[in-house]
Amino acid sequence: MHKLKVYPDNGCYEINCDYKNPALCKINGVIHAYCCICKTYIGNEYDTDWNSLIRREYCSVCREKVRTEQNMLRQKKFRKKNKQEKKLLRNQNAILKEENRLLREMVVALRDDVDKLKHMN
Repeated sequence: MHKLKVYPDNGCYEINCDYKNPALCKINGVIHAYCCICKTYIGNEYDTDWNSLIRREYCSVCREKVRTEQNMLRQKKFRKKNKQEKKLLRNQNAILKEENRLLREMVVALRDDVDKLKHMN
């Protein structure tokens, strides 16, 4: 469960305490946060606001990169979903147009039959 890791700024080993936030680790009884990407120091529980510390996974530089990448992925997913929905609607529209054409032909045929029956009587 616990993994030994080494970080570049202090060089000492610490135990990852299995927090939900992968940026958090405990060194000599003090909880520290390091960026998950570049491993830069974010803060510890004494010099940083606790609520801010437990939410942050990335430094400010990496956070912008991650936010940009996530926005690109969300936009790509949104466009793909819209494309699929539009394709489905076009297919349904084509099916309904064909059904309407066939129904119109049936109505015309029935009108012709009604006219023939009227002329017969």
